[in-house]
Amino acid sequence: MHSNKYYVVWKGYAPGIYDSWEEAELQVSGFPGASYRAYNSLETATLAFREGCDCDGLIQQLGKQANEIAKEGKKIEFNEAATRPASATTQPNARRLRPIGVRDVKGTSDTNVAPKPSDTKSRVAPPYILDSLAVDAACSGNPGRMEYRGVLVRTGEQIFHVGPLEQGTNNIGEFLAIVHGLALQEKQGTSLPLYSDSVNAQLWVRQGICKTKLEENEANAPIFDLIRRAEQWLRTHTFRLPIYKWETKLWGEIPADFGRK
Repeated sequence: MHSNKYYVVWKGYAPGIYDSWEEAELQVSGFPGASYRAYNSLETATLAFREGCDCDGLIQQLGKQANEIAKEGKKIEFNEAATRPASATTQPNARRLRPIGVRDVKGTSDTNVAPKPSDTKSRVAPPYILDSLAVDAACSGNPGRMEYRGVLVRTGEQIFHVGPLEQGTNNIGEFLAIVHGLALQEKQGTSLPLYSDSVNAQLWVRQGICKTKLEENEANAPIFDLIRRAEQWLRTHTFRLPIYKWETKLWGEIPADFGRK
């Protein structure tokens, strides 16, 4: 039964508002200095989140992370060319992601914060970061034909797309999409924060393993090859890009959504 409580996470793996303790707990369990609280209404929780959110501190943190990542210059093996199946075609819109510099994320204007729509529910929603990368997956069946992609939140431009691949699941696609976004950005030297609407996928990424119950067979062998590549990348790399939960109830569908619901 729904508890009718809303949980605000100010400091955690993915700050935001959650309508179940199970989801909120995933964001704060094991996080140093986690800050969270339960509220009885969405309106009260939203107000508390906005008033308690240190937006300036977040922007400064992203700027610091951008500088640190830019100095590392690591090389990786998990990339779009290596993981795209032979039948997939190159996306015409794909291009290098624009790196974010300190000037971009520390500007005095509000151009990096999403404008608030006019309706009442959206007007009180916490802003999301426009200069970010959204990832999502789609699967026709469970298991079924699976694909995933990443798009720029500001423009909606598709940056990468993999699939469709046979006999996959949506959770697997969401997991691969996050790792693909992390690996591609590290290779290209960019530092956009990621948004995903999948709590399970974010948890799997933090744990470094795809905990799917799907069994490998001849049809889905290409998918399991991608899973092994992604898990290997997570074992051998320390990523510092923030991964945030996309608040679908407050902001609508994630920009990378395939629109098939």
